[in-house]
Amino acid sequence: MLDGGVLPRDPQQAVTEGAATDIPLLIGATRDEVRVFQMIGGDSFRPSDESVLYAEMRRAGVTEPEKLLDAYRHRIADSDDLADLRSAFLSDAIYRMPATRLARAQTAAGGRAFHYLLLDEPCGPAMGAFHGADLLHVFDKLALVDAGTPEHLAARDILVGAWAAFAATGDPGWPAYSPDTAANSPAIGGASATANQMVTEPPADDITDLWHTPPA
Repeated sequence: MLDGGVLPRDPQQAVTEGAATDIPLLIGATRDEVRVFQMIGGDSFRPSDESVLYAEMRRAGVTEPEKLLDAYRHRIADSDDLADLRSAFLSDAIYRMPATRLARAQTAAGGRAFHYLLLDEPCGPAMGAFHGADLLHVFDKLALVDAGTPEHLAARDILVGAWAAFAATGDPGWPAYSPDTAANSPAIGGASATANQMVTEPPADDITDLWHTPPA
């Protein structure tokens, strides 16, 4: 809440202007942030047609929504499901793109930012790496969703270990984020659960090219 007292200005703008250059930032997102809201919403989450989704994309600042929707069809598996397409779009619009914009702004201002992407699917592929999935790891609650397997526990250890190391030293254990460097973010979970897999965030694809990116 921008109340003029506790929070006097927009955090993104403050970071862009150098307010956190002496404060390292740890920034992360889950790959499928909005999937949980898609599951909760059911049919009400699904756009009635493509024009409704185009309008939502325009409100998010996308100038070529038709091209962006086609690009999402190349990224996700079920390219005919408007609910899945909307979920992927909103995951980027609300979480993944803002996360990398913040990391980029911090870096451009002369500070250090560390970014990661959580891929672990503790509730299975239907839910994916959903918003809040990281809390099951951080609070050691994987057993509550029958996800106490070696793969999920390995992802938990990597995530919690990175958070703990960052809190103690300001360094989670991987290089600081650079928007100009390929493989700039560790992927935690999935095939990377027992390996240090690095990915490029945002992905170097047509989707990223079509997003309207405010100047950092």
